[in-house]
Amino acid sequence: MPTDERKRFNDSNTALLFHGTRSVNVRGIMKEALRLPKTLVGVVITGAMFGPGLYFADDWKKSAGYTSLQNSYWSRGSGAVSNRGAFMFAMDVVLGNPFIPPGAHGYTEPPDGHHCVFGRAGASSVQNNEYIVFDTSQQKIRYLAEFETV
Repeated sequence: MPTDERKRFNDSNTALLFHGTRSVNVRGIMKEALRLPKTLVGVVITGAMFGPGLYFADDWKKSAGYTSLQNSYWSRGSGAVSNRGAFMFAMDVVLGNPFIPPGAHGYTEPPDGHHCVFGRAGASSVQNNEYIVFDTSQQKIRYLAEFETV
């Protein structure tokens, strides 16, 4: 990564984070990137503990729970595509100045002076870190991985 790009990433607190999704959603995400839940019609939304935002994790295992893996925690294999594995995105996410809430709350945007909500493990009533942004311009796909478990 060039030095000027690295500086922008550091200054904006941009992180490479994971987003797991049902396989049936991948084509739409590749075409239009992630979209806020309020703009989606006929798409199953799994969880919104901190409001209707875009959710990311720093641990791939957390995001795998939202994929079409047969034994995934939240999706339980739903939304699978025949003869395909599960899919997970690794995305650049601009976190800026995160807000750490004490617990669940239906945010529609981060509080003033903040750029995202950071559900911090052990501090926000969650077991794994969750990062939530409410502005689609704060995320960009970097990688898409297809995988299976054995």
